[in-house]
Amino acid sequence: MMDKKYFILALLVLAFMIFTFTFCSEGENNVSGEITKESLDKLSVLLENKMKEYQIPGLSVVVVRGDKVLMCRGFGWTDLKKSTPVTDTTVFSIGSSAKPFTSTLVSVLVSDGVMGWDDPITKYLPYFQLKIESESPKDQVLVRDLLSHRTGFFHMDLIQKAVNWEQDPDWDLKSDPIRYLREALLKAASEFEPIEKFRSKHLYSNISMVAAAEASAKAAGMEWDMLMKKKLFEPLGMTRTTTSITEIRELQN
Repeated sequence: MMDKKYFILALLVLAFMIFTFTFCSEGENNVSGEITKESLDKLSVLLENKMKEYQIPGLSVVVVRGDKVLMCRGFGWTDLKKSTPVTDTTVFSIGSSAKPFTSTLVSVLVSDGVMGWDDPITKYLPYFQLKIESESPKDQVLVRDLLSHRTGFFHMDLIQKAVNWEQDPDWDLKSDPIRYLREALLKAASEFEPIEKFRSKHLYSNISMVAAAEASAKAAGMEWDMLMKKKLFEPLGMTRTTTSITEIRELQN
């Protein structure tokens, strides 16, 4: 069964595909290519209907074109019992949609000359030495390899074990720092064996993104969470966006 957060993401993509198709169909009579209020109203009705069909309690949508926000609103409820509505400032967990944020952050640092796409990851994280399977002994895992998910590693069993620690009788949360320390997680990942040859296939990997994030932090000389806030969140006015679970729990709405 698809995880609910991924299902909602897929639903939104479908909704915007339908919205885009409707807009393009109307484009024959719309020379300026302007997105009309009527089109946005149709999108709203579509989303509300799909929410009822799939029993989705609440979601938030923003439509942006160029540098203009054309629609930003919440649908449904954050709390059904209390009838607390979703608004345009309701905080949601975005899961792996955070990966493009990390990639964008690295892009900013590359533009600033702080990092390079072809820098070996060991330049920033000497302890993160993946056992890549390559025909050339000179090959190294580069920053671009991590962000392209082409190292030959897929998630790794460690991730699944961390996710399911409550069901694992051998998982001692108090004595094992892996769930808490990114460095410890990456060091543990360095002990794994690849399942594909280096740069031969795209294999989705959370570990790769953690490594890229930590590398950006080392390159900039500050913690990744603070770096993300300084380079992306604050310049974009994202005052209710955070990478901290602790901060999320303290937020209202």
